[in-house]
Amino acid sequence: LQYAGEALRGDRTWVLPACRADGRLLRWVAPAMQADPNVVMAAVRNYGLALQSASFDLRADYETVMAAVKSNGLALQVAAPEL
Repeated sequence: LQYAGEALRGDRTWVLPACRADGRLLRWVAPAMQADPNVVMAAVRNYGLALQSASFDLRADYETVMAAVKSNGLALQVAAPEL
């Protein structure tokens, strides 16, 4: 995914299953996908620290953060401060 073109990085039908299989891939997807709640949820459930690549709004979303923390407690360190 690191070397994929922009069109592929922004293609939800390709990005969602990729992030579900390996949450670390969230760092390489288009910013619009990093702000997509379904893509981010799939990524953090697989790899909690993928939260650091999510949009700021999703790092402040309670459900997203809790899913990330459930996967890896250290994800709390990258959550929005107001949580």
